[in-house]
Amino acid sequence: MRGRPKEPLTAELEHKRFAKRYVEGRLRVLGRIRLALLQQILRDAGGNPFYALPAAQSLGCAVKRLPQFENREFIFAPREWAESAVVKAERGAA
Repeated sequence: MRGRPKEPLTAELEHKRFAKRYVEGRLRVLGRIRLALLQQILRDAGGNPFYALPAAQSLGCAVKRLPQFENREFIFAPREWAESAVVKAERGAA
């Protein structure tokens, strides 16, 4: 058999999927988060912190350095997520 063994590839894919689900869940709740903090809480949840940024980017999240926070990188949820959260809140209030 040539190439990488199937098991490690499957495990890596599962780690990436976990990271993507976790990042989406956090950003849907918070709207934005500092990248280093996201990596830390992903690690604490059992994920690989190196997958946090690629997961966020694949979800369409913006990455920006904020000067008011010493140019640290922040991840921002897509605008559509915030708009859908507002619609859900308005439905719940009515």
